[in-house]
Amino acid sequence: HGINIGTKMLDMATIIAKENGKTVLRLDSNYENKKLHEYYEQMNFMLQGTVKSKSANHTIALLQKDI
Repeated sequence: HGINIGTKMLDMATIIAKENGKTVLRLDSNYENKKLHEYYEQMNFMLQGTVKSKSANHTIALLQKDI
């Protein structure tokens, strides 16, 4: 909290992706972690779907945003 490390990491990932000719940024997140999922939505990631984890007992959110 307070130093915005998550935002800085996403900003750097966006820069690297753009430098490599990418037009979207994708990430996976534990869908049951509602606070984290809401944070990604605030960062303009849109839910593309969900999948059930094969190795753990949780649902994975598939998120993406245009860059």
